Amino acid sequence: MKKLFFTLIALVLANFAIAQCNTTFQASTSGNQVTVTNTTTWTLIPGSTPTVWLVWGDGNSNGIGYATNSTASHTYANPGTYAITMWTQYFDTLNNTLYCMDSVFQTVTITTPCMSSISTVNNGGGSYSFTANNIGGGTGISYTWNFGDGGTGTGSSVNHTYTASGNYVVTLTSTGSGCTYTSTAVVNYFNGTINCSALSAQFTHYNSGMTVGFTNLSTPSGVSNVTNSSTWDFGDGSNPVTGMYYVTHTYAAPGTYTVKLVNHWVDSNNQSIIYCTDSTTQQITVTAPPPQPNVISGYVFWDSTLVNMQAMTFKLWLIVMDSAQNTLTAVDSAVITGGGNITSYAFQNKAAGSYRVKAAVASGTTGASSFVPTYAPSTAYWSSANVIIHTGGTSANNNIQMIPGTWTGGPGFVGGNISQGANKGTTGGVAGMLVMLRNAQNDVIRFTYTDGNGDYSFGNIAAGTYNVYPEAINYATIPSAALNVASGSYNISGVDFTQNATQIHPGTTSVQTASKDMFRLYPNPSHGLVTINWSSDVSGKANIQVADITGRIVYTTDATTSTVTKLDLSTLGSGVYFIKIATDKAQHSEKLVIGH
Repeated sequence: MKKLFFTLIALVLANFAIAQCNTTFQASTSGNQVTVTNTTTWTLIPGSTPTVWLVWGDGNSNGIGYATNSTASHTYANPGTYAITMWTQYFDTLNNTLYCMDSVFQTVTITTPCMSSISTVNNGGGSYSFTANNIGGGTGISYTWNFGDGGTGTGSSVNHTYTASGNYVVTLTSTGSGCTYTSTAVVNYFNGTINCSALSAQFTHYNSGMTVGFTNLSTPSGVSNVTNSSTWDFGDGSNPVTGMYYVTHTYAAPGTYTVKLVNHWVDSNNQSIIYCTDSTTQQITVTAPPPQPNVISGYVFWDSTLVNMQAMTFKLWLIVMDSAQNTLTAVDSAVITGGGNITSYAFQNKAAGSYRVKAAVASGTTGASSFVPTYAPSTAYWSSANVIIHTGGTSANNNIQMIPGTWTGGPGFVGGNISQGANKGTTGGVAGMLVMLRNAQNDVIRFTYTDGNGDYSFGNIAAGTYNVYPEAINYATIPSAALNVASGSYNISGVDFTQNATQIHPGTTSVQTASKDMFRLYPNPSHGLVTINWSSDVSGKANIQVADITGRIVYTTDATTSTVTKLDLSTLGSGVYFIKIATDKAQHSEKLVIGH
């Protein structure tokens, strides 16, 4: 049942990879009330529901049901044009993941019988004509005017003359048909002179370490075609900066500096015409920022329903990558505990370099058999883990979503042994190696560790097709052949592996393992074009196969060992692959890194 549950979740999530929230709605008005109908369609995640809410454009908001054709209504207190915005958010609570967000808006106009607008005509010389336009359909409407300079008037059409330069707000009050409505318009009048004594240069600043931001707050002219033009002197001998309302400057050394702003009020169409000038200075102090924390950190997430919301204890490893040797080694570890479905980790004071992070539930604690040891962000394989490029500062959000791996429910059994092979110094069993049982789609469904003799086993397996995949840092793994657990062959034993200096491969055959000296593969890492030079000890034909990290064959060809062989693997994506070369007498597999 649990297998079926996770299979359904996987299928749903696969569909979501191409779907979108695509929010839509319809709005209808009746007087001053608006009704919104949600017309969004959804593909739902089991156990999770979208959140949908409305912002009405007048300072009010409320939720609306996510279901198609759900409705919500709102009554506006005042007439006007409002932008209604619908927001949707789909948070997958099962996987603690924000699936998608979306928003869309429509405008609606609420009218009243005395609703009116203003028409303005510039007659020149400061003279303006204003006309009230009733758009609400009312009758018997009276109009009063305030011209913004102390002048007033009445009637549907009025004239007014301004004498001083400035920006003026004209207010029209319409009264009648049982209502009152106010509308405004702006007049920008400039008679060629400005009262410079009313203007002053001002600025503010903020510090961010050695960088300081400056904002020009000089008094606006109050005239539409007169604007501010600023010149900044930062007080450290650097060149002044001109023509900016906002500017940042990075100082070379800590200290106290006198910053000067010179502000000109200029003609916006011809900045060489300056009407007024003023300046101001401020002393600022710049201090060196504190050292940046040196930390590699993130969160571990897991499906809490599998452990009934109990606290979980994890062991984490910080794994360093030697790019020159293309090897990985665990350089630090930590034990962390957290409740719910999330806990944090941090590795302090790490040198700059490339890292991977791995988490496993601590042996003998809650969930130890429920989750596969997982690399960031959510993979069971070191070769597909995120590589953290740490520069010595803060490397955050290197999160791990633990892979669930517990499933029981059948009569099958699979078991075997992992032994040490050539160049390992012994032929004994390999103890403590992670072994994963995968289904036909190469999804990890069970995992275990080898015992002191190198033995492992999986019981209670349902009928189906499986393969076994041992995992060890920096070893290339060749998975077992397909294992068909079915009636008459429920018990499959002897699924053995050998670990040599570079790889873990299925049990020995009559074909011996070749020495790497029998050929030379280069370059490695490669951009996709690979050359194989054959040793004089090799003769005849060779079969070449390239597999991805799951063991899937992605390239195969035959070659003649008497000449240099060139492979074009540029169509393969960037990542880690395993190239297997087999002749009639020997075979060898080697890790191949492709980067584009």
